[in-house]
Amino acid sequence: MTVDVSIIVPCYNTSQYIEQCLRSALEQKDVNCEVILIDDCSTDNSLEIVKHLATEFDNLLILENDENIGQAISRNRGLDVATGRYVAMLDSDDWYVDELVLSRWVAHAKTTKSDMCIGHYLRLKENGEIETIEQSDVLKGVTGTVETHPEFTNIGMQWQILFERSFLERHSIRYSDRLRQREDRVFFTWAMMLAERMSIIDMPILVYREHENSTMKRVTWDQFEMFSTHMEIVSENYDQVRAAGRNIREFSDANAVRYWIAMLRNWAPLIQSELSTVDKYTTIGDLSPKLQTYFTNLQKLTHKDNILYQNPHFSSRHRVADWVFEGDLDIARICIKASRFDLLRRVLNRERLNLAQVHELYELESFDWAQECLTHYLRFHRNAIDSSLKPSRPAGELLAGVERLVLHLGQPKTGTSAIQDMLEIHRRDLSKKGVLYPVTGVGRERGERRMRSAGHSAYLKALLGITADAEIFNAFQDQLAYEIEAQPVKVHTVVMSAESVLSHLYFEDSDFADLEEIVHKITRELGFPKIEIVALFREPQSWLRSMYREVISSIHNDKFLSPAEFQEQLSGNGMLQFDKIRRTLQTAPNVVRTHFDSYEVVKQEGSGKWFSSILGDKYFEGLELTFRPVNVALSDAQAFAVMQSKALWTSRNQREELLRNISQNEALRSSNFRLFQSKQDEELSGQEWFDHQRTKDGSPQIGNVLPFDLFQASCAHSAQFRYDNVRWTMEQLKHEPGRFAETKNRLNEMSFAHGRYTKLKESWIGTLSKPLLKLVRLVRRALN
Repeated sequence: MTVDVSIIVPCYNTSQYIEQCLRSALEQKDVNCEVILIDDCSTDNSLEIVKHLATEFDNLLILENDENIGQAISRNRGLDVATGRYVAMLDSDDWYVDELVLSRWVAHAKTTKSDMCIGHYLRLKENGEIETIEQSDVLKGVTGTVETHPEFTNIGMQWQILFERSFLERHSIRYSDRLRQREDRVFFTWAMMLAERMSIIDMPILVYREHENSTMKRVTWDQFEMFSTHMEIVSENYDQVRAAGRNIREFSDANAVRYWIAMLRNWAPLIQSELSTVDKYTTIGDLSPKLQTYFTNLQKLTHKDNILYQNPHFSSRHRVADWVFEGDLDIARICIKASRFDLLRRVLNRERLNLAQVHELYELESFDWAQECLTHYLRFHRNAIDSSLKPSRPAGELLAGVERLVLHLGQPKTGTSAIQDMLEIHRRDLSKKGVLYPVTGVGRERGERRMRSAGHSAYLKALLGITADAEIFNAFQDQLAYEIEAQPVKVHTVVMSAESVLSHLYFEDSDFADLEEIVHKITRELGFPKIEIVALFREPQSWLRSMYREVISSIHNDKFLSPAEFQEQLSGNGMLQFDKIRRTLQTAPNVVRTHFDSYEVVKQEGSGKWFSSILGDKYFEGLELTFRPVNVALSDAQAFAVMQSKALWTSRNQREELLRNISQNEALRSSNFRLFQSKQDEELSGQEWFDHQRTKDGSPQIGNVLPFDLFQASCAHSAQFRYDNVRWTMEQLKHEPGRFAETKNRLNEMSFAHGRYTKLKESWIGTLSKPLLKLVRLVRRALN
């Protein structure tokens, strides 16, 4: 009988789980499989359990090691005797999700003629929660190689991969005998680089059981040195594959990101302990041999021009994506290259370097990419105040000595993000010409929206007493004065930006009566004697609609209102009286000049270029003024979908996940649904307006983009819930598409039962069946 798949299971002291693991493989249907169990000298009764199972299943082959040799060589023993067309790896404490998973997996591999076929997996946390891990999220539907799709680096586990055995044999791919453990990524990345065809199957393969004391989480010097050897072997594999003529540059660059993450996530405590006595004069030659070897191997994996935070192939869904995209890894790399191990110790401790320390690294830069990375890192300072940074003179004296403050106040939705992006990217270059865009007081969002900044809004709100007291504002003033002193040349111009001043937001958070009171207090108390105010104004109706989309599509507020209600709110704050706003800005204390223009005119050349001409073109000579979009507006359908999601009682992380799904949903992006199609759209309010929107063609239903994990969390905190007297596990439900879709639709109806202020009204759904009402109550309890 031809064997479709060989499942290789190394085993050492897992008697508690081994039977569940093996049965999940041995009881597979519609596929011929052999299970090869390699016992690595277990000291519990694991082998006894396995031998008992062998009397029940004739497709279970048992290999017994004469001595404990580790997982790598044990798996090689399994590969040597495997006879299946395909090979799968399975750890002895994990199990396949159902009895048909292998047949579907093999069928997909055959259909796509894949050397490697990759699926998702589920993670069973120690608290009993099950989480879906889609490390292949950036690869859905893809068939290709690491040359065509470097994103394959996001695959994290060997047991989510089905290998064609003839492919492994043809290239002599085996686990390294230099590693007892930590062998898996070496093995499958080597295979990836040689594969002619890889495919993604959109289904979970197995349940991975998470253990607090697992090998992967063990932080010992023995494991550290083994991992260093692991990196050395990966580097050798790169050389071998390159010599064969393969282009792996983009894949190896993306793969390097994972090894720098490992330093911060896995090995930081050990490295910190070795660096406990270093100072700014310590060189790499002063470190222990094991650290020298580790840093050397790590840097070998990283191309000299590879800026880690810019890598386009690393998944933004990674649990520590912020470390990558906010520049922490690049700063660690600079610290090592510059032998500033005292600063590396702070980075490994997850402390952000302060302004003085970043300026020290600026001075030490001896490689092209350092300035760019340091400047990027400063973007994520997020209103940090370091009380140790004091100016040599009183802050008021230093601020008064600045020739001009250029204060950009908006409006929102007039290209502000492009202006701020330009100023942040060129922060260091501008500072060398006496123009400072301060780090102090600049806020920034997190997660998927990390590139969006509120500018110096926190600074101004502290001045106004909206979100902080006078002590915080004084600390901001002192740090700004320090920042002015710390620049490479004398500062003559300071630039600050806070578009939200010309919006409704400052009124919501304060007791100010009108805009004049806000603006006059800002310009009077900032401490700069000469202020130039910059503002762009948009055509009123266009601005109102754009602002409305922005507000309802933000996951950071509970705004669930119609355009008519939003317009009423803005009118009450005077935000639609543009002429009056202009006069208020022109007559504010210390304002010596204003720069106003029409957004509709300026957007033709770009708001960044327009702003640079106001600041002075000479300061931007030789600098790039064309930038990537930072704040890409959602479509009407996407914005309405986000607004509807606010009816779900969800955590911040769940809202982030939902926003990500909505933002990436092409059907919603290209939908013909429009929020503003008729007079009714701008006149109706409350439930009437909401019902009117939902009856339009293409009106988005949030259930269509609801992630499974969010659905699971919304239905119950446990892995099961009761409905119609049938107990379904969430895993079974996911593999029953009909029931899953039906239940999602019901949740959709329940979630939007009433649109305002996230309240679910049972009176609205009183006509629904009793079973559904029962589920409504379960959902509400879970969400609470």
